[in-house]
Amino acid sequence: MRLFLFVSITAIAGLLQGCPAVAPVLESPAPVSAALSVVADIPFTASATDVLADDFDADGRLDLAFTGHAENYTQVFYQRPPRHFVPGPRVAAVGFHPGDLLRLPVQNRSLFLMSAEGNNNLLVMEPTPKGGLAVVASRALSQPLSATAFHWPDWGLGLAVAPKSMSSVVLLKGFDPLTGQNEAAMELPLPHNYIQVGRIAAADFNGDNSDELVFATSLTSEVWIIRFPKKAGESPHIEPLWRNPHGGRARHVLPADINGDGYTDLLVPDETGQRGTGVTAISVLLNDQHGQLHFAYAFPFPSAPKKDGGMPGIRGLDFGRDKDGVRYLFAAGYQSFALYRFPAHWAGGKPELRTLKLQQIEGVHKALLRDLDGDGWLDAVVARGKEQDAGLILYGPLWDNFAKLAEQGLPVR
Repeated sequence: MRLFLFVSITAIAGLLQGCPAVAPVLESPAPVSAALSVVADIPFTASATDVLADDFDADGRLDLAFTGHAENYTQVFYQRPPRHFVPGPRVAAVGFHPGDLLRLPVQNRSLFLMSAEGNNNLLVMEPTPKGGLAVVASRALSQPLSATAFHWPDWGLGLAVAPKSMSSVVLLKGFDPLTGQNEAAMELPLPHNYIQVGRIAAADFNGDNSDELVFATSLTSEVWIIRFPKKAGESPHIEPLWRNPHGGRARHVLPADINGDGYTDLLVPDETGQRGTGVTAISVLLNDQHGQLHFAYAFPFPSAPKKDGGMPGIRGLDFGRDKDGVRYLFAAGYQSFALYRFPAHWAGGKPELRTLKLQQIEGVHKALLRDLDGDGWLDAVVARGKEQDAGLILYGPLWDNFAKLAEQGLPVR
């Protein structure tokens, strides 16, 4: 572990200063309407490698920001009114080969963090009056591809960063988004070389008001955890949590209370078919209600193995609770979307499942479950690896609408 110390110019209380965002005035708006449609395309004209749902203009409605890693820009689509999206300008300020966009947890100001991988920078950005994003501050860092905010006692705003080509995780303590400076930076190495860290997730598994940081390394089919060091003089370090003995090469993990007992569990989706069988599954690490995660179940994802002309694997995953209290898991693969429905106290086995086929094989990069239009029903958002209409929305109620779309027999285009 390497430790570097910095002096923060602004106290963490300074994060709470500033003015809230105002609704941008967009030039020549071209609304994207889906008021009467279950499925809506968002005309992002690049392969969408990331999507963030957030209220960028502080008008009370969720907007969508898509990023194209290869095309080097981000674009926000503003929702006004519900289900009508107006595209903002392309934001080239995200730099060369941008990664993921993150909403920073600060009050009274809309600030976002772009992991600008190609520019070797973390960029703090703020919405502009014309619908774009402008850089407020930056922090030099080697090849950041994604970042996650987390809470540890006496750490202020913590950031966990996954670099693209480094077998390590970088932790920033006391990050000040107004200056780009931090109190300390720690690089935590993995025990293996030449393996890439997947997206890092933060969750409080043991209820001690300190987040645990979890991530997967796809090349080794392993899941890792970083815990808050509670002993005096102890430093954070990476610990092995679980290894999938069947392979599957997960590239991301998802904290979720899958069995409804009030404790956060962990879902580990296969990005490829498992060794030997080609089966694609979602593994469940259950919380023992004391913060320890143990493998308990694995349920299948519908995909054809390669020997049958298929491309197995899960590219996006998200979990949510609908307004009727039912819990859903949305999974996006190369050839299909799957929606799982879980009973109040799920005890394993195969959950109820509905699927939609895609017209052709495509590389989805991210999937979200959010109530976009404010009607209380979860909607699914997908960042697709297409060069036209790379954003996709499936509106809720999803369980009913999946059935309606499947009855029509038409694949998702």
